[in-house]
Amino acid sequence: MHHPLRVLLLLCAFALTAPLPALADEPAVAVPAPTPTPAGTGPDVAKPEVTAPAPENNNATGGKPPEQATTLWRDRSCNFFVVKSSWGYTLYEYLWGPWPSEGDVIEGRLDGFGTRAVTNRTVESKQMTVYSEVNSTSRKYVAGKIPGFCKHRKEFIAEPAQ
Repeated sequence: MHHPLRVLLLLCAFALTAPLPALADEPAVAVPAPTPTPAGTGPDVAKPEVTAPAPENNNATGGKPPEQATTLWRDRSCNFFVVKSSWGYTLYEYLWGPWPSEGDVIEGRLDGFGTRAVTNRTVESKQMTVYSEVNSTSRKYVAGKIPGFCKHRKEFIAEPAQ
């Protein structure tokens, strides 16, 4: 006697390999044989490595020199840091590159929102990728936008304005 599961598996295997019968009112359609692929283009050929595009370099400021800001606060527990420039404060989420320390000079396009490449002039002028969360002339406003899960959030809120 055959085991029911084995019979079911054999039926499924047969159904997947057997050609489908043509319906009575439909003519049979011939399926063309696969065409051979040119040498060097098949699925076994190594494909070039694809990498994500670099973030848009937003350092261009229309012929003006890039803006500079100083890192006031950072929290590695949540990858956020705050910089102060001549016009106000910016909260960034750190994405890649040298992790900024307090006092580091950050240079590039500092206003606006989104992912951008900036340069940490204090760390051998290395480029870093950040996401600009919020910017404002109000330190209190920016402090209120620091995510609650940042362990050192209260330290920035408690610090006097610089």
